[in-house]
Amino acid sequence: MNSAHAPRGPQRPKFSTARRGFEKDQVEAYLDEMRVTQDKLASSAALAERRLTDATSRLEESDFRLNDATKRLEDLENMPEVLPGSDDSDENMKSMLAAKERIIDRAKERACQIEDDARAAANTIAEKKAILFGFKFIKGVGCASNRD
Repeated sequence: MNSAHAPRGPQRPKFSTARRGFEKDQVEAYLDEMRVTQDKLASSAALAERRLTDATSRLEESDFRLNDATKRLEDLENMPEVLPGSDDSDENMKSMLAAKERIIDRAKERACQIEDDARAAANTIAEKKAILFGFKFIKGVGCASNRD
């Protein structure tokens, strides 16, 4: 567990002993301090939960957009080389194929961007969760860093 981000529990209190137990003012001050600490932790946990919910929603939306872009890319890749009933002119064919390649390249770039955005959102969630719960965080690799 990473000690720099590990949650710390309360330290063992040192109370002066009084005639019949601990000094009342010291105990009350310590309990007040523990209540403040508990409130801060609860607030931090609630904020982390809201951020996790928001990031999860964004990740789901990115996943939907990635699937949509992937389907459109597959449709474009399966497009016939020659459209039925079209002119067989070499220039028209070259122009059409060049346009197809540009569309496919743009679709691949956009799909990669969506994947990177989703991965970044997931990494943010994982990193915050690691910090909050004291786990070791290992960053994922994005689409852009996998390109040749």
